[in-house]
Amino acid sequence: MPVVRAGDVDLYYETVGEGDPLVFVHGSWNDRGSWQPAINAGARASFRVISYDRRGRGRSEAVPGQGTRRQDEDDLAALTRFVRES
Repeated sequence: MPVVRAGDVDLYYETVGEGDPLVFVHGSWNDRGSWQPAINAGARASFRVISYDRRGRGRSEAVPGQGTRRQDEDDLAALTRFVRES
C-alpha cells in the first residue's frame, strides 16, 4: 500500500499516468475516490495524477478528531515534496 509519512500520520496515495504532476485534494467528508472521473481524464491528458486520502479518511491513518487546516497544509506539502523527489 503506497503511503507517505506526513508529520505524525501515514497518508495513502495513488499515482496514475505520466507527465507533469497534478495533485487532487478531496473535501472534508469524503476521500480520494470523489475525484475518480477527473483522475482518469487527467491521466489521459498526459499528467501524472496524484490523489490521496487526507488524514483520518479512506485508507490514510486514522487520527482522533478532524485535522486542522494547518495539518492539511503540512500534509499536502509533505506529499508534494515526496512526489517531487520520487
